Amino acid sequence: MSDDAVATERVIDEIRRGVDDIARYASEIPTAVDEVLTRIVFSPPVRDFLVRAAVEAVELVTETLDTLHQLLVGAAAPIWFYEYAHRWQDLRGTTTGVTGALDPDLMPAAYTWSGRAGDAYTRATGPQRDAVDRLSTLADEISGALTFCATAGVAFYVALGVVVVQFVASLVAALAAIATGVGAPVGLAGLLASISVDTFAVISAVTTLTAVLAVAAQQMTALHGEAVDDGTFPGGHWPDPVTAAYSDGTVTDGDADWSLHH
Repeated sequence: MSDDAVATERVIDEIRRGVDDIARYASEIPTAVDEVLTRIVFSPPVRDFLVRAAVEAVELVTETLDTLHQLLVGAAAPIWFYEYAHRWQDLRGTTTGVTGALDPDLMPAAYTWSGRAGDAYTRATGPQRDAVDRLSTLADEISGALTFCATAGVAFYVALGVVVVQFVASLVAALAAIATGVGAPVGLAGLLASISVDTFAVISAVTTLTAVLAVAAQQMTALHGEAVDDGTFPGGHWPDPVTAAYSDGTVTDGDADWSLHH
């Protein structure tokens, strides 16, 4: 697995742990409020607020957790985008090596093989080289598109990770305030406000990702157009090397279609 993929996997793992923490801390809110109400006597309005706020906080956190779980369903996508982007670059490296080997100026046969067969061989390498060049270009463009999508995905999950960290911090602060007893009303009120802010931050991150993926979709459409371009693949097939044009000949009888210079 590539370094980028490994780093992305770490980010996703941190988010998953944070989501687990959110669920755990949220489940402690009702118990913490009940404990405070058994040892401290609040006025009826304050007592009613604490009960309602605890229920509302748990409901809001539950809704947010559902959203976070849905967003984590596709969390592996950037990891594999990076991985396949590197593999396409490996393919590009292979194809560029073949392109270099088919360079007419670098092929030994161009200096030792003459006649009609030699000319036919040299001409046949041109379409072959163009076809390999096409594969190299496609591999590079596909790798670039995958990297773009992976980077967008990572940026989204990093932003989501920041929200999760803030969410956990808000819950910890609220639980600490509730534990003091007298600070429970302020703690719950602050938690409700924080949940609204964090939820908005999640929505904003999703909106940004959607805009970026719209650009990625345009890239994929362009890639499809490149993939179906048969300009270097006549009839959708690999160029014919026309081997019959240089398969008949001898070296020294003076009557061959081709000859070798020794």
